Amino acid sequence: MPSQAKAARLIVVGETEFATSFMGATNGQHNLDFLIQAADWLCNDDDIIGIRNRESRSGRLDKIIDTGKKASAMRFAQIVNVFVVPFLVILAGLFFALRRRTRIISVKARSAVESKTADAAEDAATADAKEHSDDV
Repeated sequence: MPSQAKAARLIVVGETEFATSFMGATNGQHNLDFLIQAADWLCNDDDIIGIRNRESRSGRLDKIIDTGKKASAMRFAQIVNVFVVPFLVILAGLFFALRRRTRIISVKARSAVESKTADAAEDAATADAKEHSDDV
């Protein structure tokens, strides 16, 4: 047990989905800001709370005024994030797996050739030794 008791900090929130529910309804970031500041406060980082920007930042897509362009940009971003990036990750994984497999096969083939060469050299040495023993 510590010799002196330290002050403890506690935050009680009445909703389990407070970090996501408000953001979904208003496209705001207030609950997320609250969550970040609460975590800083719980870690006794009072100084960093004052440093953080209290204004919610808008994303780059929020800066597009035309709704048609904004929808097409969001659709493009969704396609890239959902389909293109995972496809590239899978493609890279297949590439490295096939490259590893060809390296393993080439190493096995090389070792098989070396073992055949070694066996042939051993057979030649044995036959040569047998010839010399017959000469004696």
